[in-house]
Amino acid sequence: MGTARQSNSAATGLAIKGGATARVVGTDIEVNYALGLVRASKGNSVADGGSLTVSGTYNAVTGTRIAGNIQPEIKARLLLDGRSIVSGEAIKLRVPSASLSLSSAVDFMSDKPIEIELGWDLLAVDSETAPFYVDRAVTV
Repeated sequence: MGTARQSNSAATGLAIKGGATARVVGTDIEVNYALGLVRASKGNSVADGGSLTVSGTYNAVTGTRIAGNIQPEIKARLLLDGRSIVSGEAIKLRVPSASLSLSSAVDFMSDKPIEIELGWDLLAVDSETAPFYVDRAVTV
């Protein structure tokens, strides 16, 4: 498919022409609206290497982006609620500052659910007296 300038294209108002001839989506042209990409359908009337003029609008997109392999670590505060594997008592683990990073490669093309393993290093914080705290709550 051709290069996208905008993603999340709107189907309403989309016009595609090859020269002065309007092209029909689904017959002459395939459209990936989410990615904002178009390409000629197999066996259509669009000439190989021919140019198309695409006009239309796109819908707003919001969210977040993670730049892969650019930010190898994330600094975070952690608050974990769980049970001691030794005694079974309820505990809370508070880590004022930790560096989280992937422990192994991630197979994004897997046909199975993706498992992501994180490693972490405790970071020293000047205003804290320890790198982590374990609280054992006593209910009264």
